[in-house]
Amino acid sequence: MEKSIINQRFIKAFNFLYDSKRIKKKSKFAYDIGVSPQILSEILGERMNVNLNAIQFICKEYNVNYDYIFEGQGSIIHKQYTQSDNPIIVEEPEIAAYSDKETLLLKMLKEKEQRIEDLNIRIGKQHNIIENLKNDVKPAK
Repeated sequence: MEKSIINQRFIKAFNFLYDSKRIKKKSKFAYDIGVSPQILSEILGERMNVNLNAIQFICKEYNVNYDYIFEGQGSIIHKQYTQSDNPIIVEEPEIAAYSDKETLLLKMLKEKEQRIEDLNIRIGKQHNIIENLKNDVKPAK
């Protein structure tokens, strides 16, 4: 699953909550998810991917459906059922249902770790090139 698809679903959920006035201020929401308003703007403009903390926050605090965000299944918000005129939020799936999400999160984490490792290797190579260039350039006497 591509991160961009998850990002698009997060944006759709955010816009739904914002349009329905459940999220009143974008800046407050940004700080609630641990980013600056500028970063939230980058996420909403699809120039940056949403982080897992933001996904967890919007799902927990605004009852956004994890299955919608990660798998595109179900409605954005957990549906409510009435029983004796008392609305009841649909319970989250049992632990076994989280294995796919956990697998996805682990995959995303491993991809990030691999990217960091690749960048560190590139940095090391660049450092070696710089050192070799320094050694090749002899100061004028």
